[in-house]
Amino acid sequence: MVLLSNNYGRSRLGVDLSHILISISLFSVIAIRGQAVALSVQMNFLFNAIVQFGVPVLENWVGLNLTFAIFAVFTAYR
Repeated sequence: MVLLSNNYGRSRLGVDLSHILISISLFSVIAIRGQAVALSVQMNFLFNAIVQFGVPVLENWVGLNLTFAIFAVFTAYR
C-alpha cells in the first residue's frame, strides 16, 4: 500500500517508501534487479495516481468522515 508521499518519505498510510525500494533491490537476483526496481517504481506511481484520483470520488460518494475512517483503518492495519 503505497500512496502519495509527503516531505518525510512516508506515504499517507505510513509506509516508508525507501524500505520498499531497498528490499526490492536486496531480494532480487542481480540479473533482474534493475527491472524489479523499475517495476516497483512504476507500481508506486500507479497506486499514487489511483489514490490521488480516487479520494475525491470516494469523498463525494461516502463523505469526508467515512473517507477519513477508511484511511484510518488502513493505517491501523499496518
